Amino acid sequence: LSYRGGNTSSRSLTVLNGEYILGAQLCKNFINVWEIQRKDQLQQKIVCPGIVTCLCASPNGLYVLAGIAEAIYLWEVSTGNLLAILSRHYQDLSCIHFTDDSSHFVSGGKDNLALIWNLSSVVQMDSSRTPEPRHILSRHSLPITDIHCGLMGPQARVATASLDQTVKVWEISSGEMLLSVLFDVGIMSVTFDPCEYFLFCGGSDGTIFQVSLCSMSLSRDKTFQSDSDGNQVFKGHGNLVTCLSVSMDGTLLLSGSNDDTVRKEHVGRCWYDSSIGHRTLMVDGPYALL
Repeated sequence: LSYRGGNTSSRSLTVLNGEYILGAQLCKNFINVWEIQRKDQLQQKIVCPGIVTCLCASPNGLYVLAGIAEAIYLWEVSTGNLLAILSRHYQDLSCIHFTDDSSHFVSGGKDNLALIWNLSSVVQMDSSRTPEPRHILSRHSLPITDIHCGLMGPQARVATASLDQTVKVWEISSGEMLLSVLFDVGIMSVTFDPCEYFLFCGGSDGTIFQVSLCSMSLSRDKTFQSDSDGNQVFKGHGNLVTCLSVSMDGTLLLSGSNDDTVRKEHVGRCWYDSSIGHRTLMVDGPYALL
């Protein structure tokens, strides 16, 4: 199936409950909606109060988050009610991500901040009080470009990528930084493998870095070096890497890029496997989601 009629940027495409695809229209104030299993597509639109820069549906299918300017909008799917508007960022939102159990979400912005939010605290908050993030992650020096949450819900680790050429790994429960890796290019996308043995980071020059999280080194601040400890470099893209995804068995890495291709790599081997030309993968132009 192909889904036409929308032009969506990275970080603003999401799947709702396995049934619908939501994509914020590029530079417009509405969200396109497609039914996944329907062949004769009847495209719907949801009008928003501003241009949506990032979008995320909760894994349990109950909530949708959207970044509009510097504010986070939270909707309840079943009723369509707007539950909260969270204004704790100082510049535009760039990315947002739920934990796997939908209990928390993490927002990143051009203000260099990543904020960890407890969903139940936001939903149950008295309207007379302003919701506050559980933790403020402020170690980045340039805008946040991507966020990925691992497994284990509130006990999970979260990775943040930034134009400051670092990826940092944090503990959601405490807000403590566990690891910071410095690269020689800005990082545009990040993901873990399912077992969280490796961290994959997509660079602004098209390079993908595989970082081993099983190193015996006790240092929290590292400079990336390709070596025999599991660190590798995958080359092949001709433009910045916008999205990354690892297969459930942890053996394949898919990457989307602004060079209009999707590439598949065998994790643990540094060789190029195949390239999927730009045809139909949810959106036209640079890839937004894998």
